[in-house]
Amino acid sequence: NDAIEKYTLDGQPVTNDLYTTVYKTSGDYFVSIDKNYNYGILDKDMNVIINNKYEYLDYISDKLIIVRNEDGKYGIIDLKEKNKVNFEYDVMQVIKNTNIVQGRNIFL
Repeated sequence: NDAIEKYTLDGQPVTNDLYTTVYKTSGDYFVSIDKNYNYGILDKDMNVIINNKYEYLDYISDKLIIVRNEDGKYGIIDLKEKNKVNFEYDVMQVIKNTNIVQGRNIFL
């Protein structure tokens, strides 16, 4: 039987088997990805801040987290999951070297 051990980027063991991946954000939080590829956020003690329910998550800051919901639409929330930008975009990204987030809809 192969044993798999998991560690955070700062060398702390991950003892919770709920997640396949846990990585540190630029802040004091960790992004967690579960076995179903759903994203969430944990605090430094590995307590759940945001449940793993988003198809994608990009932590920018405590007040700016880009997420994609189960309908495949992007929006922005904060750490308390308060909507900052409604879930209505097909694509959302930070424009490199700026403080600007761009949301776009794709029309075919």
